[in-house]
Amino acid sequence: MEKTGWDYLAISTYQGDDPKYTDEIKVYTMGFLEGYLTFKRIWNHYQNCNAFFNYPDGKMPENTKEFLRENRKWIEAMHQNSSSSDPYWAHAWLVYRQYEGLIDAYNSVADSDKKLTVE
Repeated sequence: MEKTGWDYLAISTYQGDDPKYTDEIKVYTMGFLEGYLTFKRIWNHYQNCNAFFNYPDGKMPENTKEFLRENRKWIEAMHQNSSSSDPYWAHAWLVYRQYEGLIDAYNSVADSDKKLTVE
């Protein structure tokens, strides 16, 4: 980060046909590991976003949070209602699960006054 201004993190999972770990478990775990390892950077990014968007009192407006909650429900419904052969919705759901893992890990190590919601 200090040399280039960018961080780099590469996490990989076993790519074989082992049915013991589904893709959903793998991506959640990768997100969890990322959140655990980068929680300080996540907090810094959160602070930068609050400053950039100039949220009142440093908090996201409730209507924006509601939109994001509804969007999550919609993505989950599209994933559940699509055929298992639809790669778009399968992948969209996996990206969301990875993000949930990241937030869960972040909150597991962050100070109590720095906890974040998925929104």
